[in-house]
Parts: sequence; C-alpha cells; structure tokens
Amino acid sequence: MKKYTLEMKLEGTDLKRTVSICGGMNFEELHQVIQVVFGWEDYHMHSFTAGKITIGNYEDYEDEDELPVNFRWEGELGIDLILLNTPKVIYEYDFGDGWRVEIKVKKVEDSDTFDAPKLILANGGMAQEDCGGPYALMEMQREEVDIDGLNLILEHTFE
Repeated sequence: MKKYTLEMKLEGTDLKRTVSICGGMNFEELHQVIQVVFGWEDYHMHSFTAGKITIGNYEDYEDEDELPVNFRWEGELGIDLILLNTPKVIYEYDFGDGWRVEIKVKKVEDSDTFDAPKLILANGGMAQEDCGGPYALMEMQREEVDIDGLNLILEHTFE
C-alpha cells in the first residue's frame, strides 16, 4: 500500500497543512480528514476537482441529470489513482463562503500497515465555519492549531 504526504493550502489565506494518509482511502474519507485539520464542522456542500473529473457526494444532487460531466461519487472513488496521476486536486467547501483547498502530493512511499491519517504540520491557525470566507478569515483572530488534539480526532475517526 502507498502512503502519501499531502500539502494542503487554503487559497487566499496563510493556512497550510501537511498530512500523512494511507492509500486505499476514498474521497469521502479524504473529505473527513480535510474537515478535521482545518476545523470545519461539515455543515456545507463540497466537491473535489481533479483535472476534468468532479468528485462529490450523493447529498448534493437530487437528480442524476444535474451531475457534471465526468462526475464520480466520492464514496466509490479511491484516492490512489487520482493522487498518483494528478498534479493537484482542488477541494471546494461551502460554496457561499468560497473555501478552496489546493492539495498536492509531496511524497509517496510504500507502507506495510494502514495508519490513521496524521497531521504533521499546521500553519496559520484554524479556519472558522461561516465567517465570510478567506478574506474575512484573514482579518479575524484565529484559534491556534492543536496538532495533538486533531491527531486524536483523526485516530478515533479512522480506527
């Protein structure tokens, strides 16, 4: 199995995260990781874009005729093929506030074990739900990142 070191940058801000995740996960699980490490509470719709592929969930579409071209369900699409073949993935969250996280693979290595995702490095404080987006966030006092606490949440979520 592969293990990936991902760099995640919240566009329009100084928030960055470096996360280690194991292959074999799907995009729904990657969504959960992103929610935890940025401090969001999963209140809003989201999607991923990888090249010309849009990846999302069932809850965002009432009718299959609404689906974008090249759409894939996040719970059914594994991360490996995309991460190994796409230079970056964009995660969009809360389309009203306009959060966009650029995800790049920094390192790929082989692993014999499945480990829970782990937050390795965090800069810029925590994001805040419903604050008005990236530019409003940059004007606010931000909560410091508790890497150990977030890693406990990740361990519990992915045990």
